[in-house]
Amino acid sequence: MSTSKKKRNIKIGDIYFAHTFANVKVYQRVTKIENREKGIYVGVLLRDVDIEELIKAGVPLNKDDDPESCEGVLYDFQIIKKIRDFNKISKGDKLNRKVKPTGRRRIVRGTKKKKA
Repeated sequence: MSTSKKKRNIKIGDIYFAHTFANVKVYQRVTKIENREKGIYVGVLLRDVDIEELIKAGVPLNKDDDPESCEGVLYDFQIIKKIRDFNKISKGDKLNRKVKPTGRRRIVRGTKKKKA
């Protein structure tokens, strides 16, 4: 029994949410396909927040760099998911944080009243 994964249909211009080797999750747009069989693509960053997170992780970048000029290699195994509508993603959101609800929802089960 083989364990082959289904190949992704990646096109130039697609936007992906992916892991980096610096252990940071970033949004990348594919600009070039190096080798489709091996799953090697070239992409650029999309958000300023991604550059700041990479700098915190130790990647030698400048804060003044334009995200579109930061080109990097994107491998098929690094891709987490495809982003269908990038405009819905807020530019100022922190990437690796989830908003926690302020309160818990309380579950109330039906109780029968006893008649005296």
